Amino acid sequence: MGVFWVFFWCYGCPGFGLRVTPSDVRTFVFKYMVNSNPDKRISRWLTIDQYPEWNIRRARREYDLLYEQAHDYGRDLVADKKAKEKI
Repeated sequence: MGVFWVFFWCYGCPGFGLRVTPSDVRTFVFKYMVNSNPDKRISRWLTIDQYPEWNIRRARREYDLLYEQAHDYGRDLVADKKAKEKI
């Protein structure tokens, strides 16, 4: 049997959660969908940062900014991040 990550999702914040690895590394994540074309939606995962370096309040504020960019403005945050890394 394999080893799996466990996710804890925040009910009031769509896509905001805490990922826990088998070695107990805890990371805040944001999962969202991107419309790459009218017929296809792509699931994207973005790491916010690790707990306890970031507490839930700080991670939640970052989530609010990311959520706004992804949902209100339709940006693909993962693609933006990859494009910046190429520069």
